[in-house]
Amino acid sequence: MNNLLNLAENIGCSVKYENQECSTSTPESGVIEIKLRFSEDEMLMDLAHEIGHVLIHIDGNSEQLFPHLRLFKKKKRYYLKSNKFMRCVLAEEQYAWDKAEKLLSDFEHIPNIFEDYKYNCLNTYIRAIKWN
Repeated sequence: MNNLLNLAENIGCSVKYENQECSTSTPESGVIEIKLRFSEDEMLMDLAHEIGHVLIHIDGNSEQLFPHLRLFKKKKRYYLKSNKFMRCVLAEEQYAWDKAEKLLSDFEHIPNIFEDYKYNCLNTYIRAIKWN
């Protein structure tokens, strides 16, 4: 995990381990909060995923890849619950998981549970979308 912690520091992020509902990143402030979990592999995957989110913003790809997110964030709150918004969020989450897999491959190791863990995380977003 030290390699990813060093990467986070090199891109200007501080990493905190918190007893909270989920792991988060705030690229604007450079803070990554990792949920304390039972497994070090789970925390490693969360860290790689949250760094993936930060890299999307650092690379300047966020608005190009996910232009609808910017529009929805500027509108009234009810848009944040819309299916179109949730599909945009799901797309960014998938992209961050793809980056996470690359980071784990390059800097650490890909845990055996990676695919199942990624699926379960993405599934929380998929269940929030009404597909009709």
